[in-house]
Amino acid sequence: MKELKISLGFIGLIAALIFIAAAGPAQAGANQWTTTGPYGGYFSALAVRTTLTPVPTETVYAGKARGGVFKTSDGGSTWTQINDGLLSSTISASKIEVDSLAIDPAGTVYAGIMLYSAPSGVFKMVGGTWTNVYNSNSVHFQTTNALAIDTAGTVYAGLSIDGIVKTINGGTTWTPINGTSTTILPTDSNGYINVRALAVDSTNNIVYAGTDGNKTSSGGVYKTTDGGTTWTATDSTHLPPSDVVSSLAVDPANSNTVYAGTLWGGVFKTTNGGTSWTNINGATLTHNYITSLTISGGTVYAGTDGGPFYSTDGGASWTQGNAAQVNALATGTAGTVYAGTLGGVSKTTDGGTTWNNAIGTGLTAITYSLTADTVGKVYAGTDGGVFETANSSMAWTQINAGLATWDDLTVWSLTTDTNGTVYAGGHNCGVHKWSGTAWTQINGTSPTNLTNLYVHSLAADTAGAIYAGTEGGVLSTATSNPGAWAQINTSLSTVYALAVYPSGTVYAGTNAAGVFKMTYAGGSWTTVNTGSSVSGLSYVRSLAVDTVGTVYEPAGTVYAGTGACAGVFKTTDGGTSWTNINGTSLTSTCVYALAVAAGAVYAGTDAGGVFMTIDGGTSWTQINTGLTNTNILALSVDTAGVVYAGTNGGGVFAYTPAPTVSSFAPTSGSIGTSVTITGTSLTGATAVIFGGTAAQSFTVNSGTQITAVVGSGATGTISVTTPGGSANSGTFTFIPSTTITSTTTAPSTTTTTPPSTTTSSTGPTTTTTTTAASPTTPAATTTTTAASTTTSTTASTTTTIPGQGYTLTVVNDPANGGTISGDMTCPGTCSKQFPANTLVSLTANGLSNYGFFYWGVPGEKFSDSRTLMSRTLTLTINSNLTVTAFYIPFPVEAFH
Repeated sequence: MKELKISLGFIGLIAALIFIAAAGPAQAGANQWTTTGPYGGYFSALAVRTTLTPVPTETVYAGKARGGVFKTSDGGSTWTQINDGLLSSTISASKIEVDSLAIDPAGTVYAGIMLYSAPSGVFKMVGGTWTNVYNSNSVHFQTTNALAIDTAGTVYAGLSIDGIVKTINGGTTWTPINGTSTTILPTDSNGYINVRALAVDSTNNIVYAGTDGNKTSSGGVYKTTDGGTTWTATDSTHLPPSDVVSSLAVDPANSNTVYAGTLWGGVFKTTNGGTSWTNINGATLTHNYITSLTISGGTVYAGTDGGPFYSTDGGASWTQGNAAQVNALATGTAGTVYAGTLGGVSKTTDGGTTWNNAIGTGLTAITYSLTADTVGKVYAGTDGGVFETANSSMAWTQINAGLATWDDLTVWSLTTDTNGTVYAGGHNCGVHKWSGTAWTQINGTSPTNLTNLYVHSLAADTAGAIYAGTEGGVLSTATSNPGAWAQINTSLSTVYALAVYPSGTVYAGTNAAGVFKMTYAGGSWTTVNTGSSVSGLSYVRSLAVDTVGTVYEPAGTVYAGTGACAGVFKTTDGGTSWTNINGTSLTSTCVYALAVAAGAVYAGTDAGGVFMTIDGGTSWTQINTGLTNTNILALSVDTAGVVYAGTNGGGVFAYTPAPTVSSFAPTSGSIGTSVTITGTSLTGATAVIFGGTAAQSFTVNSGTQITAVVGSGATGTISVTTPGGSANSGTFTFIPSTTITSTTTAPSTTTTTPPSTTTSSTGPTTTTTTTAASPTTPAATTTTTAASTTTSTTASTTTTIPGQGYTLTVVNDPANGGTISGDMTCPGTCSKQFPANTLVSLTANGLSNYGFFYWGVPGEKFSDSRTLMSRTLTLTINSNLTVTAFYIPFPVEAFH
């Protein structure tokens, strides 16, 4: 027999390997929510407060087109959301539109904010809380396009309808300053005084206003020298009045030099306070859609729809920077300039040559949609485009190649087809398809085009069709011919939710008429929400189909979440009847997102976070630990069973649910018995235990079922461990196996322990001989059957069991520690669990021998020396074997 000698160095290597395995990345969100982004979004306003003493510092404030205000004091490495005073039970982050920001000489921050359904206008940060100091909605529904503050602290606000108002007392009172008679600011074609831009020349007490000409003759740049009592039009000969003046900047080195950015004509410059203007685009300013201007250290920066441009010679020539579309610019300290872009915040510290992301932690996106593909990736559709993460890592990567405009980057919906291809839909941009490297728009051309480009929902069926829920109903296209869309929106209005059952049935949730279904592609829609029992099932924001089924409902059960706060409904008969399943435990009933996975149903609510049910809605549990934003817009579950929640301004959170075990069968058995375990969230199980003993092997059939093979063990509970925790249930009764038919005891005859000698005839007959060691005389027990007789004399415990044509003998060596009780059962698979540090010799007698060592995978054999790393030994007896196994107390998992 070959022997294996284990050195201390080898044991040290094993310990090192185990440490490496244990020190790997932890599972994100184990039974609680965690987040690492994604970070970014559409930023529409910037302001920087700088101090020079005792050292130069800067605090940057960034406002989003949707999502509120953020600030950073470390150059963008970390951001804090500062929406206190803006959020309420009816106002979520996506309803906070920040149009302008400014900071007065004392450091007080002002913001022009639109809240739609609440007082809007100018807000002031007081003690960390925003306070509305000018309500622009008192007369009209309008935005605050621009803010400017002079050195005396006077605040000027440019409005989209009412022109300009100002305050000299920090917002306590406001005065309209649009001029009078012939010196009044002009109106656009709608009769509004739409002021897009403001700039202050404090040296000469001049305020400049950029107005919206709406391509009429009334636009251009106006200025006042008396605080707004009278306004004068600057040179309209060289600055076309039909242009929309979107931005203004006064040169701090020469206040008579002013730059004006327009939305269609590029950049204009005056060196005489507006008496005359010159277009300075030249051949190098290749984008004439100007969103913002700033000046730093003599360099002029222009934000455009093609990224940032900069000029070091007053506009004689321009160089393009390496950032995305710029919506806002602001100057920091030491030549630092910040840019609010479609995808976040960027900054340059080298005069505009290079722009780097300042998208640090906390600068969270609004996540409208989520989808998981077939290989472990999760995609998030946000107000800043699409992000992806792989294998529950929560390390997000922005993948916006091919998404060029603000409409493209506002991604309301995502889906994945059976091939793993991802599709994105959104705000006025239709549908895009991801190739793995870039997005391609697949809206088609007339007459098979996507006739409505506002895509609220997407779904894919197993036959390869893609469905788009739009503000004009549902359209579909085959993946084999993307872009050839068929109109299938009969009777449908705006469709917020889509769900597909694998058999081909499509469900659509509408904004006013409830749920419809279509039983085959291209068929007609049927309303499936009639009856008094479905009161409230009209405004449907989310749908989900259980494709597997549980003990609580069959496969094909459909869940509907309502946006009008009626909670969750379900149907188990295809919509013939619906049941409201809120009960008393679903305490937040505006349900914007649903997901079904591994036997659990998840509901994302407008203000109450995430709820979970594992009994088909009989009871709900709120699972908000670690969830710092409870406005949920999207839910998805990846292949590892990790749940993702997209929030309204707080990014994406991940949660690994704890497993449950509801039943198992059979409830008793011996070594080798196959047991089916049923429960929820069983995906990724790492261990199955019977009465404290690890299963011989197990297979995760689905998120709701595991098949496990019983190893040596004891009666006790069944335990299943997953990355989300452990679940215990019931009592499994272990039935020990034995082949001992009778036992007798004889007086001892020796005091020594010679080598074991056992002989046996081959065949199906079992003979067991047991000899116990004694300090005086050994006791001998012989049991003989009619077929054969075996006699053995030894000083150690021997169990002889017939194999397949030979006898397998198990010998315990007391000198190497431990004792062995019980027997192994053959033929077939022989299983036995031994204590750690026990040397066990397994010998097939009377046959030619060769050595092998077992790693813990049933039936795996090696012809060379290996280390046995399993405390449960499982052998398939199918050849002539001599086995030596050294047991050491280290887990098998470290070596797989």
